[in-house]
Amino acid sequence: VFSLIQDFLHRKDPYVVALISDHGYGYQDRWENDVNKYPGSDFERLLPLAALLVPKTLVGALPAHGDYLVVNQQRLISAYDVHLTLENLLRRPSAGAFVTRRSIPNQPGAEALDLLAVEVPENRTCTQAGVPHHSCLCTAWEVDPNPEAMKADTKKALEVALRYINSKVVQPPPGSPIVCPQVRYTNVYKVLRKPQVVAGFNSGTDGRREDMISVEFRASGSTRWRAIIELREMPRVLEMHALHRYQLREACAAGMTPLMFCACDLKFVAAEDT
Repeated sequence: VFSLIQDFLHRKDPYVVALISDHGYGYQDRWENDVNKYPGSDFERLLPLAALLVPKTLVGALPAHGDYLVVNQQRLISAYDVHLTLENLLRRPSAGAFVTRRSIPNQPGAEALDLLAVEVPENRTCTQAGVPHHSCLCTAWEVDPNPEAMKADTKKALEVALRYINSKVVQPPPGSPIVCPQVRYTNVYKVLRKPQVVAGFNSGTDGRREDMISVEFRASGSTRWRAIIELREMPRVLEMHALHRYQLREACAAGMTPLMFCACDLKFVAAEDT
């Protein structure tokens, strides 16, 4: 695939290559049946890859010499924008004005933008981009003003997160100078909630809405974590991030524990060595 793309980009006639995905990793394995196998798959589904590879021979002929293409890489876009952009590319280099903005049918306040001719606003909302609220990952989170109050759903999310982290830790063999205690939280410093999120697929019986919570907390071993939990009757981890500096491989049970989940305190090793 890489060679094919390179070939197109180096041809005399300018070719634009569009790379668009339709779902996240783990789709074929039905990730929702084993979310621990593919944590984060739902977010990949709601934020699929969308990229345009534009040859240098064409960049110079674009508005602002391609500057919009660069800036818009880090902005919120939707399939409506990609469609309008490709439609305008097919018309180039024909003379005449292009429609760089177009209202999205049946979505008041939403419009598609030509990504090569218009700068996407930095504060663009999902509504303006034509993304439904229940599929919005950018603007639907609600910040808890008092995260340390430890509401019931926060406590439940912490229990699920800690159980998940500790299940990944492989204990060192007997007699090892390394000690890997169970990770326990010390305090919660950030909580966000999102109601009515599409947590399954868009069609069939899998399409459903569930509440979600994002909890950032400090834990033993001087570690910091962010857990994103789907709040169901049996809550489950959708995504887990280690926000602290990763520990050395030597402290992770001879490499059996993934670095992300290594919370072994290296002070135990230093004390043994001295």
